[in-house]
Amino acid sequence: MSSLLQAVMVVLMLALLTAQLSPPYIVQWLPLDALVLLGLIILLPAAAARLLARISGVLFLLMSVIVLSALAMAYSLNRPFNLLLDAPLLLAGFDVLAGSIGSVLAWLSCIAVIVLIGVMAHLGSTTLIRLNHTALIIDDRNKLVGIRSLRFRTACALLVGATSYGVFGFVQHGSLPRSAVLDLALHQMETYRQSVQSTAELRRQLQDAPVPATAMKRLEDRHILLTFIESYGVSAVLDAPYSAVLVPRLEAIQAELAQRGLHMATGRLRSPVQGGQSWLAHATVLSGLWIGDQFRYDELVRSDATTMIDDFSLTGHDTLAVMPAITAAWPDGTRLGYDHVADSAGLDYAGPTLNWVTMPDQYTMSWLRETLKASADQPVFAEVALISSHAPWTPVLPILEDWDAIGNGEGFERFLADAEAPESLWQDPQRVRTQYARAVEYSLGVIGSYAVSFLDDSLLIVMGDHQAAPIITGDGASRDVPVHVISRDRTLVEAFLASSGFRAGMALPPASASLRMDKFRGLMHRLFQQTAPVVAEVSAAEVTPALIPYDEGSAHYPATTR
Repeated sequence: MSSLLQAVMVVLMLALLTAQLSPPYIVQWLPLDALVLLGLIILLPAAAARLLARISGVLFLLMSVIVLSALAMAYSLNRPFNLLLDAPLLLAGFDVLAGSIGSVLAWLSCIAVIVLIGVMAHLGSTTLIRLNHTALIIDDRNKLVGIRSLRFRTACALLVGATSYGVFGFVQHGSLPRSAVLDLALHQMETYRQSVQSTAELRRQLQDAPVPATAMKRLEDRHILLTFIESYGVSAVLDAPYSAVLVPRLEAIQAELAQRGLHMATGRLRSPVQGGQSWLAHATVLSGLWIGDQFRYDELVRSDATTMIDDFSLTGHDTLAVMPAITAAWPDGTRLGYDHVADSAGLDYAGPTLNWVTMPDQYTMSWLRETLKASADQPVFAEVALISSHAPWTPVLPILEDWDAIGNGEGFERFLADAEAPESLWQDPQRVRTQYARAVEYSLGVIGSYAVSFLDDSLLIVMGDHQAAPIITGDGASRDVPVHVISRDRTLVEAFLASSGFRAGMALPPASASLRMDKFRGLMHRLFQQTAPVVAEVSAAEVTPALIPYDEGSAHYPATTR
């Protein structure tokens, strides 16, 4: 009887595991694999049954990793998981976890999960072996052999049951129920094939129709600051409760900018990613190519494709990447052609780290301010990553009115005394959402303060890199992000207002004005390659509704960022 209960446990364990997988992974809650497996275990000789049980334990272990990773991927990045493509993301995920809750708790959590999965796999294998052993003992005691044996009859009953289950599924749904393991394997292979095919298409595109570097002569004598705000998506502006925090902030920034004689316009761009992997969005904007996964990113970096870096090199700009989240070697910066890369170490920050966040955005912009002052004789094109709005969204610092008091950042230490620990904050999802809104408000406030205090005729472009994770946006959210352009030179801003989906001010335009992120470079070319103002002509194919399903491929692993 105990063996029978253990057999039932195996079936339920497999059913519970596969039930966590939504289509296209599995189409029924009871896996046919469990019925077939039990039938074979009972029927096979002891040695063969032991081998099959051990193999089943390994498969269970692998399926558990894939299932848990798929759930984590859906929760954080809102996309499927592929073991072949995304395995390095496990290390990146651990890095984020350690930066959020501390290394000790992160290691303990991972060890606990590994031990739990290992114990379940071992118990499953042991149960199958005992089931085979029990069936053999019963047959030996009762001298049952051949087709009269309990093993044969039980195995036949299970296999007939599996067949009947398949026929029932066909009658009910018009198709045979499929193996949970086979479904999972096929889906993994299909997503891998799609990514490889997408990369091959990009390779052909780069060979057959490369985008030439284009000098934007209207911008040749001024600084261009391409600034990304982490996890700043349209949900932050449109959805409650975030809009209650961010819309008043944007209105205040707009009023102050206008009072100081600055001009601004706002559009919306569709990002290739959600929830993370910002470098894919950065690469999409820079290259004018849709970089939706790591394969395509690697192909871009390996190729001779031009980017905005090349565009601004033609106009004599000193090109600079300001990347506070990069804490390891980043050869991609050199391959992309930047003259200078300022990573976490290169920014000379001496203040406290803020969990995952290496330094606050105000320090990053203060460092950029000093760099631009030292480059008065040469215009600078800078790509800047602002990361204070990255999870875990604690602590959120105040914005210092006196930028000269920032120094090397040591003064930020005084704001950490009352900061809440991430492991406390993340026990309450509603408070997490509140902190997210406050973190994005801080980043926007830094941009507003910087523009009011220091922006001249330079062009400041501020955009989100991607929407936040589904815990913030909910399921089915748009992939759109806001983009703001700010300058004291009215003509630069008015260029964006001329038929390119932008509207004056800091308010978000409607979804119908959304432009794919890979079209932004082409828009810049059309607006600024001639010395006289140009009216932008945007085709209908380049404007995309905000809520269409995401089908541009999936994003993958980071090589160098935190």
